[in-house]
Amino acid sequence: MSKRFYWKKIRPILISVLLCSIFFLIVIAVTSNRQGNLTIFVDRSSLRKCLSLSESKTLSDPKGKMYGPSIMEAWDTTEDYVPTITDLIDGDSSGDNYIAYTFYVFNSGIENLDYSMSLNVENKSNDLDEAIRVKLYVIDEDSNSLLNATYAKKNSLTNEPESGTVAFENDKVIVSHTVTDFEPDEVTKYSLVIWIEGADVDCTNDKIGGSISLSMSFDVLGVL
Repeated sequence: MSKRFYWKKIRPILISVLLCSIFFLIVIAVTSNRQGNLTIFVDRSSLRKCLSLSESKTLSDPKGKMYGPSIMEAWDTTEDYVPTITDLIDGDSSGDNYIAYTFYVFNSGIENLDYSMSLNVENKSNDLDEAIRVKLYVIDEDSNSLLNATYAKKNSLTNEPESGTVAFENDKVIVSHTVTDFEPDEVTKYSLVIWIEGADVDCTNDKIGGSISLSMSFDVLGVL
């Protein structure tokens, strides 16, 4: 068999293998991004205490874990161009260059609970966490108490909080808090808005191509 003939015989096979390999890589990339830039979950041991999550105020389809929205490409913007609490709807209300997500935490058990919440930076590249803003609204559906704060990493030049923001607690934790005496059937509403702040001194060209993923965990205290 001549080399030319041999190449003609195997070339279609090699091309098919190559195309299949490329297709496989594309599938992996698309599938992995379905998990989104934001993961929200109740610690497994806390599920036994009936702390649950839902995208609906009716608390239908309660879950122990939810995947928030994902943005493949975003550009910098300012707070003037992201939604406020009155613009948000249950579930996903994201735009082209910001993530906006609303969900509910509720006690579906028969005893009072104390729980902690922690919003964390899970993965990042190009230090994109230095340029993002995270606005968090927390509303207790009974008392209507409202937390309305915007979080950012400290200014890299002054080591002070960015104007109008609360500094991240540390490199991993954006914000955490504890809720006590969470009664049966009590509901707390959480809304998150996340964007890249163009006015941030750390929003520089070296952030292009960067990525970030966050997690928000809920843990019932005192559970072993």
